[in-house]
Amino acid sequence: MANNLVRKLKTPDVIEQFKATAGKAAESFAGEVAITILNNPALEDASLNSVITEATKASALGLSLLPTVGEAYLVPFKGNAQFQLGYKGLLQLAMRSGQMKSFGSVAVYEGENPKWDKYSQELVTDGEESGKVVGYYAFFTLINGFRKSDYWTIEKIEAHRNKFSKSKNGPWKTDFDSMAKKTVLKSLIQYAPKSSEMQRAMSEDTQSEINQTLDVTPNDVFIGSSEQGNDKQFTNGTSDNPFTDNNKKEPTDGQLFDELGDLSK
Repeated sequence: MANNLVRKLKTPDVIEQFKATAGKAAESFAGEVAITILNNPALEDASLNSVITEATKASALGLSLLPTVGEAYLVPFKGNAQFQLGYKGLLQLAMRSGQMKSFGSVAVYEGENPKWDKYSQELVTDGEESGKVVGYYAFFTLINGFRKSDYWTIEKIEAHRNKFSKSKNGPWKTDFDSMAKKTVLKSLIQYAPKSSEMQRAMSEDTQSEINQTLDVTPNDVFIGSSEQGNDKQFTNGTSDNPFTDNNKKEPTDGQLFDELGDLSK
């Protein structure tokens, strides 16, 4: 089945459709989509139309679908493929906006004895990175000096995952750490000015999560422990940023995460 879907992706008609967003790289992009399908057997039952439509969303944003890159994913859900934004894709889009001075998201460990002050928005730690992951911290600083941060406990992140990601064969299963980082940072970036492409990417990602809350059986939940990593990365949007866009976009007032309900503490 997967080989049949992969063969269809290589046909001239499909390549022509990818040209609308991928241009001369359409054939190469079709190869990325094929690799994605071959790496996730659950996608072999997805309809060709859904694969093309959702893959094109990544292509239009200039994001790779290669699983090893982690910028965007195709997630199988009820016979269709769905676009899902990855943590590295969110970083790419934030860097391109030209509004960010620095930003990032990191895992916080039990040994750090984290204490979050919701009033000052400061995370205080007085230990070492040891033990299990107990939460994730995200922040951003704009070029005008505005700064905002947030901290989610691991329980809050898992509750979000269980509610908004019902696919058992997606990045929440294969790369929990990156998805947790993306979730906290994405909820925070709603307070930052966004380029039109970031606005679109976040909207598509949010819609994908909302779709997975609809018509779902009670058994479609994650069971067992999660895998978290210890990769602490921050992004500095200054001169070392190869994706800085000097044509700054006007701030928008989008509140995309409001569609998901009140996620505040």
